Amino acid sequence: MLSPCIGRLWLFAGYIPCVRSDVGRGWLVCEDRAAAEKLRAELHGLGVADAYEVGDGLTVSVWIGLVVHYRDGFYRWKEGSAKRRHLGTDPAGCAMRVARRYKELQADIPPWWDDLVRELRGAPVQDYP
Repeated sequence: MLSPCIGRLWLFAGYIPCVRSDVGRGWLVCEDRAAAEKLRAELHGLGVADAYEVGDGLTVSVWIGLVVHYRDGFYRWKEGSAKRRHLGTDPAGCAMRVARRYKELQADIPPWWDDLVRELRGAPVQDYP
């Protein structure tokens, strides 16, 4: 059962509306959003400017196949078949691990990536892919 918005939470990007959720363990959705936003800010500080929030406010897409989701007090992501997680109280430590993996993935871009980008985005505009 959702109760009305109980306030707003100040973050780096401004105000984010908070919704109190009485479902499950009683987590505040705004705490989860704040954790995802903190991770994004830490990643940006480490030079991973491509990271963006995906729809639900709890998921951060970093690169091909590298998507981090915040749930139950942990940042979670998959690397191939291996599942990874990091404590939600340490967004800086998680950002370092994710940034390291991001750099590894960028060093070995799959050969099909350029074709997919061309198909999805069309022709480059003024040399911007």
